[in-house]
Amino acid sequence: MDTNTHRCVAFKIVGHVVVYDNYYTSPALAAELLAKGIHTIGTLRSNRQSVCSEIKTWGKKNCDNAGVKLSRGDYVVYESAVPGLPSQKMYLVSWFDNKIVRMLCTTPLKEGCVRRRILTETGRGAAKVAAWSRVPVTCPTSVTVYNSKMGGVDAHDQALSYFPLKLQ
Repeated sequence: MDTNTHRCVAFKIVGHVVVYDNYYTSPALAAELLAKGIHTIGTLRSNRQSVCSEIKTWGKKNCDNAGVKLSRGDYVVYESAVPGLPSQKMYLVSWFDNKIVRMLCTTPLKEGCVRRRILTETGRGAAKVAAWSRVPVTCPTSVTVYNSKMGGVDAHDQALSYFPLKLQ
């Protein structure tokens, strides 16, 4: 049992959802935690060995595997059974926002929506006017859960990158 699994079981968070970033995300860890009754959501690095080739290639050059241009909000979901738990499913998600976002989750997926700011321009020449507006973008629910739970952690990591702490 590795340290990440041991921490989750030691805190008795069975029945909850653990959200983590791409450093910790792996199908092996997700399957092990799911076997203990803990669901997971995390972003996924596409260069991991255990990621299927369809997920790695989907979204390259802003096109899907058939060569069709992607628009904001397009996504594909690959479903697989968890080894040792045939009734449970693991989902690999590739979602196109400004860039490709890849996620691994063990929670059931539905279609959700996030609001994004886009710049719209109207008029021509000197009369051209630009304005920011918020538009809804479709996404899997794992993206909305991840954004709501990891927002503070990512902001903290970003602040630490600007002002590194020196421990003595």
